[in-house]
Amino acid sequence: MKKAILYILLIFWISTSVFAQNINKAEYYYDSDPGYGNGTNVPLTQSADVNFNFTASTSSLSDGIHRLYFRVRAGNVWSNTYSRLVAKSGTEKITQAEYYFDTDPGFGSGTAISITPAKDIDINFTANTSNISDGIHRIYIRVLGANGWSETYSRLVAKSGTEKITQAEYYFDTDPGFGSGTAISITPAKDIDINFTANTSN
Repeated sequence: MKKAILYILLIFWISTSVFAQNINKAEYYYDSDPGYGNGTNVPLTQSADVNFNFTASTSSLSDGIHRLYFRVRAGNVWSNTYSRLVAKSGTEKITQAEYYFDTDPGFGSGTAISITPAKDIDINFTANTSNISDGIHRIYIRVLGANGWSETYSRLVAKSGTEKITQAEYYFDTDPGFGSGTAISITPAKDIDINFTANTSN
């Protein structure tokens, strides 16, 4: 019998200082949003701060790449929805992986990442940044299996040359425009670590 079980250790630490109420519900779903309150329930003990450690069922999923979504509710207010790419291992093998910066060149046209085809893989590679300018970029990664290409996973990256990062800002929910967020105090440098407390009073 083919085993198609994926054990997911999913740990979230969520502070409800913004809500000032206990977390009273948590749920997850795969791929398509069924609507708030209609996901798979995650048992919890109501508290202002909750650690989650649970196994998400994959029995209804096909083999391949999927996206797992998770969110909580405090009072009647739902948090943002957090997501992670997951792979359900059956007989399918991941056979190809690629990355690109900023603009999608099309499936199969990114820069190839060397992998050994397998049901489960760890991707550890060095991206070639010689063709991108100094500054902030977004790197995208995806893999190919028997059921086609996965969703594309992305992260912001910075290429450090002579350019310095001179300004940082944050905002909640609605983008006020570049330069109009709340300033974060930094020391201009090529590489910076940002550690700050966001003001939630408003």
